[in-house]
Amino acid sequence: MPIIACNDPASEHLAHLRRLISSRWLALFTLAALVLLSPTLLDIPLPQGPMAAILGITALINIITAWRIKNTVSATPYDLLGQLLLDVTALSALCFFSGGATNPLVSLLLPPVAIAALTLPVRCVAAVGALALGAYSLLMLYYVPLPMPDASRATRLHLIGMWLTFAVSALMIAWFVVRMTRLIRERDAELAAAREQALRDERILAIGTLAAGAAHE
Repeated sequence: MPIIACNDPASEHLAHLRRLISSRWLALFTLAALVLLSPTLLDIPLPQGPMAAILGITALINIITAWRIKNTVSATPYDLLGQLLLDVTALSALCFFSGGATNPLVSLLLPPVAIAALTLPVRCVAAVGALALGAYSLLMLYYVPLPMPDASRATRLHLIGMWLTFAVSALMIAWFVVRMTRLIRERDAELAAAREQALRDERILAIGTLAAGAAHE
């Protein structure tokens, strides 16, 4: 990955975008494993066709985006906003086919909002938050229910799903925040070095002016 100038806002947005693309692979891998293995291991019937199509489209968009920004040196906040809106939309579609708001994975709508709050202007954060809230609200009314006749087993699976959702969300947010904090520290170090260099230049200029005045005298 090319070295990115930390004091360039456009480069910062590009760094955030690259981190989002990388972290999305973790989420896609986890969700794909759940879609493929849940009917066999957990005896939970899922409409695997539509869900696999959603994951495939999202993965394809991720590949195209990664290729597009590979040799790019800058990005806008709207590039990152579009990717976060894609995440919210894709996850909402997956939840629609797997129980709606009763699916514990619906809590994965929170990481995009947290990432937006850390990296984007207020109006962009409001857009991501509004879409996530609207999707969650609609999923309470419109969804494909999962046939789970055993209530106690459904409760256990729900708790396991909540744990998995918490683990994935914590990993994504922590990884993103750690990388962002390191970027801020690097930028602060560059600013401190620039200030120090400016002070040295001022001192050299002052000494040169004093020497020139003494020579003139």
